[in-house]
This record gives sequence, structure tokens and C-alpha cells, in this order.
Amino acid sequence: MKRFSFIIVGWFIGASVLAQETATTEAESIVDKVTISGFMDIYYSYNMNNPGAFGNFGTNGVGRIFDGQHNQIAFNMIQTKVAYTSERLEIVGDLLFGPGGALANFGNTGSSIIIKQAYLAYGINDEWTFSIGQFGTHIGYELVDAPDNFHYSLSYLFGNGPFYHTGAKLDYTASDKLGFMIGILNGWDNLIDNNLAKSIALQVSIMPNDDFSLYLNWIGGDEDPSFVTGDSLKSFKHMIDLTTSYAVNKDFNVGVNAAIGFYKFDSQSTKKWGGAALYLDYSLSNQFALGFRAEVFDDVKGVQYVGASYVGYTLTGVITTANEHLFIKPELRFDTSNRNIYFKDDSGSVTDNQFTVGVAFIAKF
Repeated sequence: MKRFSFIIVGWFIGASVLAQETATTEAESIVDKVTISGFMDIYYSYNMNNPGAFGNFGTNGVGRIFDGQHNQIAFNMIQTKVAYTSERLEIVGDLLFGPGGALANFGNTGSSIIIKQAYLAYGINDEWTFSIGQFGTHIGYELVDAPDNFHYSLSYLFGNGPFYHTGAKLDYTASDKLGFMIGILNGWDNLIDNNLAKSIALQVSIMPNDDFSLYLNWIGGDEDPSFVTGDSLKSFKHMIDLTTSYAVNKDFNVGVNAAIGFYKFDSQSTKKWGGAALYLDYSLSNQFALGFRAEVFDDVKGVQYVGASYVGYTLTGVITTANEHLFIKPELRFDTSNRNIYFKDDSGSVTDNQFTVGVAFIAKF
């Protein structure tokens, strides 16, 4: 009997140890499949117009996107992204907090205002990938993520385009040089669609070699204006976007982004908007690079809420330190418009241009 009792006790101890080892192995396996990343950015900007509390935004509120504060040490946003990858499945939760985060996610409401991305992607095979949820836009040269842009301030072209989409998309990799994407979306920057119509997104990506990439994008649907609800097709809004990047050599990169959009509501005449931006980036060393951006943007019809045209020039330095986890970006920017939309002083008077001097501190992990 005692021998039997010892056997039973030994079995329980062995089973317990085995269960603990199995749980530990499974936990280690899960940890190996989870990645956590993120960034935080803080900036200081001084506007030579000295607009006081009016800041850099201008009278229409979109003179600048994220870096709108004048003579303030300003926190913009902090991001935390968690991704789980297992075989062909990827689950992504990407959260943004702060003034810039609320602006980037402005189509979301309530607790969803912090969601930048929340999607799952399933690799059906080596060529086809299906994604569904909320994900960053496929349109434009720049990104919401400050570490991934050369310049700190956003261009008018990207800043007045979509930031994200909610829907489903299918990517097809024809080869290492050619890819296609088609998506069905709840419009532009919308968590919830305001009518029964959907927007369609298309992309063709061409990469002839490691130095050159080209993306041709299109998005269109009956999604505007926001007060039009129901399933009647009263409006149609669509745009074509071209994004290219060419590495002349290991130190010098040239980028071009151009887009044109069309909007027609009911029997009204078609309204257009669009623009282009040229990017020239040169690395002087592993720790310092210099970049120049020249851009034009025209939305005199107010389709994208601007109601003006712009020309802008931006010169940015990038100092890389802390083992490539901290980027310091001093920046000079000159904006001019066909209208007096920039605040001239703190009295509320306006002018057609503004010149800002600033520096941004961007830390990533």
C-alpha cells in the first residue's frame, strides 16, 4: 500500500513538473511571436509671424497638421504597437495617444479615438494575403509615424489626404518586382461608414530593383459629404496617387509624390484638388543627413476643407544617436498661399505666408 501511495505521489509530482515545463515552453513560444514597438515625439516651433496662441495652423485650421503650436515645447503623440505573428497569421494592435494621435485618428469616436491600426492579416499562401480591420492608408509618400518620415512636419499633400481606412483588402505578390492590391473600405478616415456605399481601393506596386520603387494608387466611392446618408449614390469622390522613390546611390535618395482628386455631388460640376512634392535626401554620415522638400497643393474649391492653394519649402536635418533610437530633427519651413490665411500676429490679422524654425525629438523602441 505504501509503495502504491509513493507511486501515486510520484506521478502527481511528475505531472505537475511536466505541466509547468509545458506552460513555460508555451509562454516562451508566445513571447517569441510577439513584437512590441513604438515611438514618442516632442517638438518646438517658432513662427516668425509671432501669431501667439493662433499658432501655425492658419485661419482654415489646416495650415499645418501636427506641428501647429507656436513658441511651445509641445508633446505630439506616443505610439505603442503590438504584433503577434504565428505561421501565416498576424494580429496587430497599434495605439496612438496625444494631440497628434487624436488628429490622426479623427474619424474614430469614443474609446476608439486611440486606435491607429487594429487588423488581422492572413497569408493564404505565398502569393495571396487577406487583411481586415483598420489599417494605415496605402496613399502617399509620408506616414503618420514620425520616425519613418525624413521631415518632421507633414506635407500638405499627405496631411490633407487619408490617414487610415477600415475595411478588407487582398494583396497579391506576382513576383519580387510586381504586386497588386484591391480593397473594400468604409470610406476615408471612417471607423463607421455614413452610408451603404463602400469605397474601392486599388494599388499596383512595381520594384524593378532594390533602388527603385513605384506605387500607383486609386481610391473612390460615394462617401462625401458626410451629411449624405442612405444608399442613394448622390456623390462620387476619387483620387489617383503616384509615389516613387529612387536611391541614386547609398547616400542620395530622390522621392516624388503626385496626386489628383475629383469630387462631384449630384448635378453640380466636378471639383478638383491635387498637388505634388519632391524629396531630396542626402546622408553626410551615419549620424547626420540633410533633406529638402518642395511642394505645391491646390484645393481652392475646398474639397479637402482647405479652400486655398499652397507652395511650401522644407529643409530638415536628421541627427541619429542613441544607437538609432533617438532622432533630432532641426527644421526650417516656408509656406505661402494664394490667400491671406496665416496669422500675422496675436491680434488675429493675417498674411499670405509664414516662416517657422523648429526642432523635433523623436525616440523609438
